[in-house]
Amino acid sequence: MGNPFNALNAANPYNMNNTANLRNAYQMLTQSRNPMQIFQNLAQQNPNLQPVLNMLKGGANPRQIFMSMCQQRGINPNEFLKNITG
Repeated sequence: MGNPFNALNAANPYNMNNTANLRNAYQMLTQSRNPMQIFQNLAQQNPNLQPVLNMLKGGANPRQIFMSMCQQRGINPNEFLKNITG
């Protein structure tokens, strides 16, 4: 599976193709009263996020999902977070 964060259409307001858009999505998720709804919207726009959404709906730990996805892709999770949190 490719990086689901890179597969969104450029016209999509949830486009994850650059750091600024990732930062905006991160802020939306952390500031939302219902972050699951935001993630469901992301998954509707990008079917590659559907497995992650299913894991979340199944009660999986979001941090563990993130760490596992980073490890699978050879991404340093701390550096990734540093880039999107500013």
